[in-house]
Amino acid sequence: MKEGNDKLTISVDSRVKALFKEVCDKEGLKVGKQIELFMSNELKSRGVDAAASIAEKKDAKKEGYGKPKSVERE
Repeated sequence: MKEGNDKLTISVDSRVKALFKEVCDKEGLKVGKQIELFMSNELKSRGVDAAASIAEKKDAKKEGYGKPKSVERE
């Protein structure tokens, strides 16, 4: 699995899955990538820039935001 990728487990109708896989196979496409593209397009249609959100999280992580602060004890 590529760095930055995460697994997603979903439940779908077996007929829909089989038909979609058949279409993807005929077109030489990967089912998972097509679902990822659908999700990305859905976010764009709702005005969410996924690439910017991911970059912001990476920048925050580099700067140490989101990490628990150590507590100094006297």
